[in-house]
Formats: sequence, C-alpha cells, structure tokens
Amino acid sequence: MPNPIPISVIELAQEHLTLEEVRRWCGIISDYVDADQDALLTMLIPFARQAAADFTWRGILEQDWEYRLDAFPDSQDEGGKILLPKAPCISVTSIQYVNSEGTQTLVEGTDYRVSIESEPCAIEPISNWPATITQTGAVVITFTSGYKKNPASGTEERLRLPDAIKVGMLQLIKFVIDSGRESAVVSDGRSVDVKDLPFTTKVLWSSQSMREFV
Repeated sequence: MPNPIPISVIELAQEHLTLEEVRRWCGIISDYVDADQDALLTMLIPFARQAAADFTWRGILEQDWEYRLDAFPDSQDEGGKILLPKAPCISVTSIQYVNSEGTQTLVEGTDYRVSIESEPCAIEPISNWPATITQTGAVVITFTSGYKKNPASGTEERLRLPDAIKVGMLQLIKFVIDSGRESAVVSDGRSVDVKDLPFTTKVLWSSQSMREFV
C-alpha cells in the first residue's frame, strides 16, 4: 500500500498531552517551577506524539493527507474497495483522477460511499470506478485523519485519543528522562529505536497499530 503524503497539520490542532500531565507522570510534584525543565518537557511532547504516530501508523493530530494511487482498484476485486492507510478518518474531502484523455477530473460524492467509522476507512464505488490514464499517481484522494483534543460526545467519541496511545506517550517521555537521553532527543532530533522503547509502551501501542494495513 502506498504511503500517504502529509499536506498540513490542521492549524488549530492541539497536542493531546499537557505539561502538567507530563510533570505528574514523571513524578515532578514540586511547587517550584523550573522553567528550563518545563521547556524540555514541553519539547518532548511532540517527540512522543510523533513516535506514537510512526509506531501505530495513526494520525495523532488532526492532519490533511493526500493518498495517491496509480489507478483505481478493479471493481471486481472486493468491490473496488480502497482502504485509507491513516486512522481514524475524520472526513474524505475529494477524489480526483486523470481520465483517459489526460484531464484532471473530480469523482462526484454521490458516486462512492465512505465507511467513515471503519478502521481502516473504506471507500467503495456505487457502481464502478472510472478509467484513468496510465501514469503514476493518477488518482488523488484528499482526506483528514487524527484525534480531536476535545471531541463532542456521541458520534465524535471515536475521535478521542485512546488511553493506550496516551499512556504509551507518557511512558516514553519518562523513559527518555530517566535514561538521560532528553538532551540528545531535543538538540539533535534523535529518536528512540523501536527495540529500545519501554516494554509497556510497545505493548500499549501494538494494540493500536494499523501497520498490517500499510
């Protein structure tokens, strides 16, 4: 399955971890505020979030993506179903393709159905997908995925960050602090190898992994 291309992080998207949550998890309960320490912890939050996204293949922050295919799947093969490789899917913005005459064309929203709540999100044609020109990236699907900081109750509850991912992020930050790797992570952008991740983090994130669909 091809990798989706990130377009942009939604402007108003917020990190799911707060500084106060990280301080408590790391056992920092002093009333004294260490500005340098807080700055370091704050920088480790996006590090942990990106590590979780890379491991689970999920969109943690709300983000727009382009998913490119060389052609539509054959409608005789599982109904022409397209699986989006980032979850959870919030919405599918558009499906465009280059037709056999070389013209960029929009697939009307009435010509396909989206199983928005399935993981991975599935898109199926109502009848058949149109023919495309033979070229790399002839089909472009634009969609938004990620978890919301404060999802509304009801239908948006599925967009709440799972505890397994959140706790795994907190465990990772504490591991980095306890092992003295925080300076390397922050100054060099150095990541933690998967084999070096805390055992509990790997277990928690493995339960949420979408990699089998990638």
